[in-house]
Amino acid sequence: MEIVDKFLAKVGTDKVLHFLVGALFVAWASMLGVLYMWGALILLPFICIFKEVADDSGSFKDVVAGLIGGVSSVAIYWLMQLVLLV
Repeated sequence: MEIVDKFLAKVGTDKVLHFLVGALFVAWASMLGVLYMWGALILLPFICIFKEVADDSGSFKDVVAGLIGGVSSVAIYWLMQLVLLV
């Protein structure tokens, strides 16, 4: 647990939450199909930017964290598809 606490102190809880929500949003869409996954990934930057504009202390790093979460979700999806083919 100490490792997690150090990571959260270094990166910040807010950025980790943006990463997780971005990844979850794309992962849920991928359950509906590949086109929904790509659509969610295209929609994700607009959602992240809108959220940060509406937020009082908006940060560009939060937008980047959400986008990295979405891209990592797509990468994991394609890795899982590769494993299923083998």
